[in-house]
Amino acid sequence: MPQKCKNHAAVDAFANCAKCDVPLCGICAEYTARGVMCERCAENAANEKFVEDHVSKSDRLQQMIVNNERHRQEEAETRNAKSREKDKKWAVMQGGVATLGAIFIGVRLFLTMGPPSVMSVAEVQAQELQESRMANCMLVFWEIAAVLQNNQVPDESLRCVDPGSPNIVVREGNDIIVRHPQPQLLGYNNIYVSRSNPVPMLE
Repeated sequence: MPQKCKNHAAVDAFANCAKCDVPLCGICAEYTARGVMCERCAENAANEKFVEDHVSKSDRLQQMIVNNERHRQEEAETRNAKSREKDKKWAVMQGGVATLGAIFIGVRLFLTMGPPSVMSVAEVQAQELQESRMANCMLVFWEIAAVLQNNQVPDESLRCVDPGSPNIVVREGNDIIVRHPQPQLLGYNNIYVSRSNPVPMLE
């Protein structure tokens, strides 16, 4: 005797859910990349895929931050190495000066080239702090994107540390857009994410 649909007892089932194995008729069957599923299992599978995609994007963002930090450190090391090389050459030149003409040439070179340009410790720390704030803020906006994709409005507590005020939430038809209240603090004119485009945007 053929099985009956779980939700329609009078209708014969034509397939079983690939996840929970309940019998389904053509009306109840949901066709997914993982096979025929019931509505609940199909929704759970979609949520799992979204979380997997979100984690993958977050991992890529973290890797991008790590790569940018490594690149910045390499550039700083290169600048410092060039600066040390310039200082060394300048010291050798000064030590070898024996005549007034050599001293004159050395002074002219110094005036032309100017002193080596190296970022101060305070400038490096300020830049690192700004990059850290930006990375943390982007992770917050990825969390907001996940909330929006679940057809929910993010709580006011889900916001960047700076400036500490709530995000700006705007409804446009069926879409919800969440904007950073003061993106200028991070060096941008606009930082936002929406339900229709769940990828944080920087302008």
